[in-house]
Amino acid sequence: MDIISNPSIPHGGAMVARFLEELHGRGLAHEELQQHPLSSIEAGLPHYIRETTLQDMAAGATPLDQAPISGMRYLLRGPLDVAGAVDLALTAGGTDATRVAGLIGGEQIHRLNQALRRLDEHSANYRAELSLLRCRGLDLEALLLSSPGQETLVFPLLTGGPSLKGHVYKEAEYRKALQHEAQRALKQFGADGDGENASEG
Repeated sequence: MDIISNPSIPHGGAMVARFLEELHGRGLAHEELQQHPLSSIEAGLPHYIRETTLQDMAAGATPLDQAPISGMRYLLRGPLDVAGAVDLALTAGGTDATRVAGLIGGEQIHRLNQALRRLDEHSANYRAELSLLRCRGLDLEALLLSSPGQETLVFPLLTGGPSLKGHVYKEAEYRKALQHEAQRALKQFGADGDGENASEG
């Protein structure tokens, strides 16, 4: 797999390294990280975190890999596998990383490693950009693999409901699988009088 870095993604490696050094040194990292020497953990593969909304999932108008950027993520690779991930918040314009927004471990990393293995299987000769997609209104997360001239591939992390049974989808298939649930969720928001909150996705 040849992951193409987005040329506009900010440099946050130094911030991640400082955070990890302090956390690991104080023994506060989760087990997957703490069990390895700090020197064996490598932060890399920075990629954008994108947030889509219920409206977009229901309408299917905006390509998933063009959903608004809400942050970025670094993967923390241990000797055998990804042992954690660090999410960074960005400035309003997305030009700089401002702070550590979260450390990811446990079951989330287990699901991430499964998705990354599936991604490797489907992309041996594939040059593409990686990003993480979220839709809070459907409680879903997925890895996106995007390449110019090819349909985006979607690797679910959180399924968002019973409609997703597979491990990899083309974007059109993924949208079709979730469109009804998104439309139903929007109607439910309206019935509950929370239509304004639905736009937060």
